[in-house]
Amino acid sequence: MYKLIEQLRLNPMAIFVSVFAAFGGLLYGYDTGTISGIIDMNYFLQTFGHRQLDGTYQLTSQDKSLIVSILSAGTFFGALLGYPAGDFLGRRWGLIVACLIFSIGVSFQVAAIAIPLFVVGRGVAGLGVGMMSCIAPIYQSECAPKWIRGTLVSTYNWFITIGFLVAAIVNNETKDIHSHACYRIPISIQIILAVILAIGMFFLPESPRYLVMKGDFGRAQQAQAKLNWSAVNNENLDTDIEEIIAKAELTSKYSSGTYADCFKMGPQKNLFRTLVGIFLQAWQQLT
Repeated sequence: MYKLIEQLRLNPMAIFVSVFAAFGGLLYGYDTGTISGIIDMNYFLQTFGHRQLDGTYQLTSQDKSLIVSILSAGTFFGALLGYPAGDFLGRRWGLIVACLIFSIGVSFQVAAIAIPLFVVGRGVAGLGVGMMSCIAPIYQSECAPKWIRGTLVSTYNWFITIGFLVAAIVNNETKDIHSHACYRIPISIQIILAVILAIGMFFLPESPRYLVMKGDFGRAQQAQAKLNWSAVNNENLDTDIEEIIAKAELTSKYSSGTYADCFKMGPQKNLFRTLVGIFLQAWQQLT
């Protein structure tokens, strides 16, 4: 117990950075959770639905499916874009750009008075969410202390479930508002969440591993010093940087592989590792 407390005392900044990056999961969970309640709100149906013979308004099954599922389509392409964006822009700026894209998509949804623009907004927001879902865990793992890395990276999924909870609470509080604010408030809150994450990333350090991969060892040392909450000339800092450099060189040595190698067994059991990652994410989504 004493050792754990001592480790927490020595690495508070690194832990905070990793947990804060998981805030991106809150956006994903909130967006996914809020739409299920919004599409049944009276003013949403009056704006986007079709008038029935009895005077009520309803969305067609096709419209409902499109509105709900288009986010996942955007997320799919955002996830594919996230890794190269994170390598080109950096982890911090990759997340900031993802927040910007997400906010643009949400703005379209708030401004929409017809289904086409609303659907486009959902798709664009999904693109931002997909990028976050890719870049945030990478940033977390590269900033987190190795003794608690797995726990900190898993907080991303924890924040997704918190997003579901917050969405349910907000929907419940706004559903009885007798104006278009009943659905526009829950949607627009997402912009606030994205702004919080983006502003926070301006003040957090870049991933030291990313900077080492780019050959910027000076900035990598400064970033690691911030994470360690120590001076740049600290002896432990030199050890950390040397370890990061060694791992980066090892990664570069074996970077000639292809995506096909992920699905080969061999002595490294790559297929097994790939399937574990796929099924963990798949079952998380299915549940």
